[in-house]
Formats: sequence, structure tokens, C-alpha cells
Amino acid sequence: MKTEYFLGANSPRGFYSLYDGFIDPKRDELRIIKSGPGSGKSTFMRIIAEKAEKKGLETELIRCSGDPGSLDGVYIPELHIAYTDGTSPHVQEPVYHGIGGRYVDLSDFYDSEGLRRERDAIIRLTAAYKAKYSRAYKLIESAKCAHEALSPTLTDDEKRAGLRRLDGILTREIPESGKGGSVKRRFLGAISCEGFVELYDTVKTLCDRVYLFDNDLSMGFDAAERCAERAESAGWDTVRLMSWFSPERCAGVIVPELRVAFIARDRRVPYPCAVCRTLRLDAAASSMARAEQRAADKLTDAVLDRAVIALREAKSLHDKLEEHYNPYVDFDGVRSLAMRECDAIFG
Repeated sequence: MKTEYFLGANSPRGFYSLYDGFIDPKRDELRIIKSGPGSGKSTFMRIIAEKAEKKGLETELIRCSGDPGSLDGVYIPELHIAYTDGTSPHVQEPVYHGIGGRYVDLSDFYDSEGLRRERDAIIRLTAAYKAKYSRAYKLIESAKCAHEALSPTLTDDEKRAGLRRLDGILTREIPESGKGGSVKRRFLGAISCEGFVELYDTVKTLCDRVYLFDNDLSMGFDAAERCAERAESAGWDTVRLMSWFSPERCAGVIVPELRVAFIARDRRVPYPCAVCRTLRLDAAASSMARAEQRAADKLTDAVLDRAVIALREAKSLHDKLEEHYNPYVDFDGVRSLAMRECDAIFG
């Protein structure tokens, strides 16, 4: 079984990281890959992930929010082993050196002498792609400020009227477990060089029943939080799905043991599969509030579209940077090291 998430988000706060909660350092070993651009970090992890899948092992893949086609991590729960890209902007260090984590250094596969000939281009392109990310973050922050300033404020009565409809569903879907559960925090969605991405296949893999909440007036966040609190207090293991646009807010929750999910709808990326029910939580909102929200969404989307362009330009510049590195990387050596890692962990 394969699931996919993001652990980083291009957010109004800049790069927002959930990497500290990737694994349990008291139980799992984190192998942190250190190296630079174009050195084969994603290729290294993909080899290990594919080997784990062939062995029939559950794998959790972490995609890169800057480039969703690239891997930033892989976790094999049954073996209690994870690999992650530990370089900027998601720098990581072992919590318990030697027993809970170690480094995997791929920089040895660089031809440093050859790379010195590319010094000027590397310096120029590194500065250029980082400047594009800085622009993207400023645009996302601006979109967030506009959204908060223009969105209407619902009354307490309007909020209660919507959330009241959850009570019967939660009673039916989330019984007491009689045990203590764990909480993981992940991003299911991202704003990236590919636009707005949602990894809905993970929900399809883990869940038979999905409840979708309208989130036009942000009440989907309140509903998702209530569902997460209910599942956690009942003792179930949960995956809290945080919002890339509001990283402090819960945008959904998956309860794998019950095979049920509650998701705040993203109007930019419609949920493609069948759902048990879609709840109109904002049904009690006034027509004026809806008109204000449509105006806020129009402006927000226009600014976010510009952020996507900046992220796309950053990706293009980073690709050019990697082109200067690639001729000086021993990829056969990277693959050979990955296979040695596979032999060690899979036998």
C-alpha cells in the first residue's frame, strides 16, 4: 500500500515545515540525505521506495511542494525506517544520533574539480531561483491578507447552524476505541509550480467513506477540526490534514482504522471520487456574505495565480541549475549506494 503527502508547504509564512513530525524518533530511524542540487537525492529515495513496494511493504512517500514530481522523503512503517532530504529549506538533524538517525552523504558523488568550472553559473542561478521563491512567498502572503480583509465574518448563530449537522455523523462514524491513538500532521495539498495540487489518491487508498465539507466561507476548517478532535478523544490514530493556505488550521482528517475521512473542499481542485455526503455548512449564511466572499475569492485567486507563475519560474531556474551539476555527478555510484541500502534493510 502506498500513500503520499507533503510535509512542506509554500505558505503565507514562507516555507512551512512539518518535517519534525515525520517519524517518531524514539521508535523509528531517520536517515538524512545530505547533498546539493542535482545529486540524485530523489532518485536514491525512489529506488528504496520501489524496492519496498515490490516487497509488499507499506510505504509513505513525501512529495516536494516546490516540484511535486520529486521525492523529499520515504517512510517504511513496518521496518521503522525513513529517508528524507535534509537540506534547505527542510534542514533536519537526528534527535538521537546513532540510534535514531544517521546521515547519508551523496556529496561524495560530485566531481568537485569539474564543478569549479561552473562556479559563476551556479552562483547566478542559485540567487535567481531563490529570488523567485521569495517573490512567490510575498504574493501568497498578500493573497492571504486580502482574503482575511475581504472575507465576511459569520455570526455565531450561522456557525452553529452549520456545525450542528455534524453531530449525528460523528456519533455514527466515530465510536469510542477503548485505546489511545496517535496524531500525524501532513499536508494533502500544495500550491506549486504545477498549480494547485491535492493528493486525493491517498484518501481513496485509505478510506471507503468520505465526507466533504463546503469551505467557501471557511467553515470547512471548523468542521474538520471538530472531526479531528472527536477521533482523537475517542482514541483513534488520525492523520490531520493541514491547510497550506492556513497552516495552523485543520483542513481534513483521515481515520485509517475506521477507513473514513472528513475533508474541507478545495474549490480549486474538486474531489474526483464518490463521497458519502457533501455538507453545506454555510447554508445559513446571508446572500450578502456570499457576495462578499465571491469578491474576496476573485482577488485572492488572481494573486495566487501570479504566485504559481513565480513558482514555475523558480522551478525552471532550478532545473537549469541542476543541468550544470548533472554532468559532474556519478549517478551510477548513487544508484549503487541505494541498492546497498536496500540490501541492508530488506535482506
